[in-house]
Amino acid sequence: MRLSWFLLWLTAAGAWAQNVSPPAYDAVNPWIGTAADGNTFPGATLPLGMMQWSPDTRADGWYHYPDASIRGFSLTHISGAGCTVYADLPILPWTAELAPSAAAFNDLKVGFSHDHEQAHPGYYSVILDNGVNTELAVALRAGMGRFRFPAARPRILL
Repeated sequence: MRLSWFLLWLTAAGAWAQNVSPPAYDAVNPWIGTAADGNTFPGATLPLGMMQWSPDTRADGWYHYPDASIRGFSLTHISGAGCTVYADLPILPWTAELAPSAAAFNDLKVGFSHDHEQAHPGYYSVILDNGVNTELAVALRAGMGRFRFPAARPRILL
């Protein structure tokens, strides 16, 4: 009799916990630390993952939530480092003709709105002002990016 009551209580407690507690995936807030100098990033990454594919809004490789343009999507970041990381291997989808000046390359950036941005563990997406829909996803040791360009415009990955 005691065992059946215990099993009934355990079943009820498990059902209650499932209804009250959000799954760990939904409980993650990737925007924490991105608004000021927290030196965190909202991009695609996983705990103990080897790739942190995220947007960079600053030339030093950081993402700051108040910024309104993206300079590229780089593959490695250090969360909360407190020092510059210089955006290893940034990729920027571009839809206009390029100027031949190499100096202008460092100034290239594309506007975006937070209304068109999503971030979850292992996934990040944004629709840039130039119309490119960018999606980044990672596994523990690899990542994949998808850049969907608008029709009838140049398709360049810098």
